[in-house]
Amino acid sequence: MSRRRVQALAALAAVGISGYSSVAIPVLAGSLEADLNLGKGTLGLLLSLGMGGGCVGGLAAGWIADRVDALRSLRLFAAIAAVGCAMAAMGGFHNSLLGPGLVAIGLGSGGSYVAAGGLLGMLFPHRRRGSFSGLMVTNAAAGMVFPLGVAGLNGLWQRGDMPLSWVLAGPYSAVAVAMLLLTAALGGRPEGPPAAPDDGAQPARRGRLNPAVVLVILALATIHGTADGVLYCWITRYLEGRFPSPAFAPGLVLSFYAAAYMTGRLALTFMPDRVGRTALVVVPGLLSGPIVFAALRAPSLGLAAAGYATASLLYGLEFPSLMGLASQRYPERFSMIFGWVSGATVVTMACVWGVGRWAESTGTMLPALSTAACGFVLFGVIAAVWVAADGRRGRVVTAPQG
Repeated sequence: MSRRRVQALAALAAVGISGYSSVAIPVLAGSLEADLNLGKGTLGLLLSLGMGGGCVGGLAAGWIADRVDALRSLRLFAAIAAVGCAMAAMGGFHNSLLGPGLVAIGLGSGGSYVAAGGLLGMLFPHRRRGSFSGLMVTNAAAGMVFPLGVAGLNGLWQRGDMPLSWVLAGPYSAVAVAMLLLTAALGGRPEGPPAAPDDGAQPARRGRLNPAVVLVILALATIHGTADGVLYCWITRYLEGRFPSPAFAPGLVLSFYAAAYMTGRLALTFMPDRVGRTALVVVPGLLSGPIVFAALRAPSLGLAAAGYATASLLYGLEFPSLMGLASQRYPERFSMIFGWVSGATVVTMACVWGVGRWAESTGTMLPALSTAACGFVLFGVIAAVWVAADGRRGRVVTAPQG
């Protein structure tokens, strides 16, 4: 196997494994609330700590990747994620380590995500949207598998068969070791792209950053990330309260969500970049927002899960399609743009924390989660206006046709 493919596989594995914490903490939210005697406001802060670290990590990784190289940036942040996981593993025994550990994990995983996106774009420059979608498929696959294990461990705690300290320590320790091994596997110099284009297209030319376009990209990414992040972090807790005697563990809803994400983005990975280049940015949010709104009010857990998964399949397409446009338009500045997008996650962090405060004061999460559902519709509306205006000037895409 060529070094280029080894580097790509190791990058994908690092991103997938480092995402464990972003799944585990939402699934364990109720148990942490009970075991540590937390209020919903404090719980919201705990849920958002990883996002805060991810903001800083993404910004730093984008800057390093564009000025040094994406491979070194990825190695650095994968190692930071390993250290954070080791701290979180001890968090159940020493609660003071859990918060800093989550921040370090966010720093490392957020930086790894951005650096891996830049690395894959460098290794496969003629399938930029496809390689970025592949990165997100890996993330979704891990997100589909991890909740099953975390829900099982959480069940052991609920039955009194395992203390919460071990529910945290075992998996976090394993992730820390895996991240260290992947950091070692990413050693060596980055290998350049193949000499011949994968699809016969000519390389995209370096584009000068247009501040207005970059601001639109950042705004759309922030709206999508905030709506998605709020729902992802709180829907398990919301469904636990709405259905006190559920037919299955509400934490498994996150697995259904990840499976839907993986399905849509896997299809996007194998599509030529020219297919649905703008339609897949505009349409999914307009359809998925109303579906999420209805799912939150479904009379049964099964219908709620089905609606949420269906909406996830749709709105999961819009972000990689948006970032595909950004990567095609500004190939040599994409890591920095992706870093800025990651840094804007601070808005998501604030909103995740705010939902906890809102629910604590009103006694219900439904208004906040409904507002998040409307965010997907807002994304679609803004994207439609932008695509129509930019399309009239012939400037939406500067990359070659595939």
